[in-house]
Amino acid sequence: MQKILILILLLFGVQTLEAQQTLRKKKENDLWGFVDSSGKLMIEYQYQNVYDFYENVALVQKNDFWGFINSAGEIVVPIEFSEVQNFFECKNCKGEKR
Repeated sequence: MQKILILILLLFGVQTLEAQQTLRKKKENDLWGFVDSSGKLMIEYQYQNVYDFYENVALVQKNDFWGFINSAGEIVVPIEFSEVQNFFECKNCKGEKR
């Protein structure tokens, strides 16, 4: 019983830690970036438009093109698409390049 209780407490601790590391979008000088829960800039202000992170990726727009970044700011889907659809509902969807 004690092992189960410890396991449950550990799981809640991991969820709390994950929730604390969630990045929020923030706009400055007409460009968007991402900050942590304390307001510290984590991903530079460089995007025309951004969407919130979901499953560790966020949809971003730069120079009129769209792509996806992860929470470390690394590009996971190249920012080269003129249009995108919901990444989580449409597998292998791709817009035309300009």
